[in-house]
Amino acid sequence: MKSVNIKELNDQGYTIIRGLVKDEWLDLLRNALDKSFIEHRETQLVNNNDITTNGVALHVLLSDPIFLKFLEELQTKGFFKSLSESFFKSNCIINSFSGLDNLPNQPNFSSIVHRDLRFYSGDFPIMLNCLLMVDDFTIENGGTYLLPFSHLNESKPTDEEFFKNAIQAVGNKGDMLVFNANVWHSSAPNTTQYHRRAIPITVSRSFMKQLLDYIYGTIFMIFVGVLLAFVYIYAKGF
Repeated sequence: MKSVNIKELNDQGYTIIRGLVKDEWLDLLRNALDKSFIEHRETQLVNNNDITTNGVALHVLLSDPIFLKFLEELQTKGFFKSLSESFFKSNCIINSFSGLDNLPNQPNFSSIVHRDLRFYSGDFPIMLNCLLMVDDFTIENGGTYLLPFSHLNESKPTDEEFFKNAIQAVGNKGDMLVFNANVWHSSAPNTTQYHRRAIPITVSRSFMKQLLDYIYGTIFMIFVGVLLAFVYIYAKGF
């Protein structure tokens, strides 16, 4: 991150890194997300999950190898190193990696004013939210609401206070919104006819438990892939 991003993150609780991800990657991610949304919705319905809308793919990291390759791309760019050095002053890990589509006129659970921490961590740098804009974020399609400086206050604002003082994060596809996990935020209504896709990634101190065991899940995914390859070879012959 540039010095201006670090200052914004520390002072107001959020910053936007412009043009972090190029169109070639966004095309790949968009295609993988669209398939994952369908697959995850089918599973949610089968399991009678309490997620009641389309466009929610939790832990999408394990849905397609392209997401793992994308993490490698971010690592190569030095993105996680900059978070570790400028914010955490410590090692950090991926705490969660999901996919969201703010669909037209279909608000989901993220429309409730919330923090992504169950407790207030004060000035201890414990977790960051990193939201990749896979599509452009505009006022009309529901750019994320953020309450500036709310990472400095433990108490939750009323909805009236929040929406009176919140800003909407707008930007171009490929921008990365980074904000302190203590910042109160919510999704905004999408009043257009088009998708507004994003990849929310939470990055935390290494002692925090991941929302899903991604190491085990990745190993399992690779094992299943190898097993299926052997089955195919056995069935078809060399």
